[in-house]
Amino acid sequence: MPARRKSRKTPAGKGLQPLRQTLRLLVRERSRLVARARTEAARYLTTSRQRALGSLMKQARRLRTDIERRMKRGRREFEARAEKVLTRVEHRAARALSATMKRLNLATRADLRGIEERLARLEARSARRRARGAGGGNAPAVEIGVRERERLVPGPPAAGARAPGEAR
Repeated sequence: MPARRKSRKTPAGKGLQPLRQTLRLLVRERSRLVARARTEAARYLTTSRQRALGSLMKQARRLRTDIERRMKRGRREFEARAEKVLTRVEHRAARALSATMKRLNLATRADLRGIEERLARLEARSARRRARGAGGGNAPAVEIGVRERERLVPGPPAAGARAPGEAR
């Protein structure tokens, strides 16, 4: 089985697209809410409380960056696992298909190529015999013998035919 090329976007990434869109919307909504909360709080809070709120906002930003970093790491790990699972499934499917094809006992490309080569040799041999016979008059018809036929298409021996190497 040919090696798979790694693409920039993994197939697992396409499945995560709705999740990514939802996260983007949540980030936008969060920013709007924070801005609104800040303006509302500024109206009602004293200076000391505004400093405390600023400190709290700074902590919230740090927390946000930490959460974003963890989410990215989690997404990468998830996509890596999905890619491994996909590779494993493809490998198992290829093995199962290969086993099934062997059980079906179908001719492979190599088998067909061998048959074509044998046929080409026989045709060339036949043509040489015809060419030799054409110079001397009537050329006898060349027919493929039983042994040549057995080599060309392996199968059960014909009735009365001997197996190769069998004594007469």
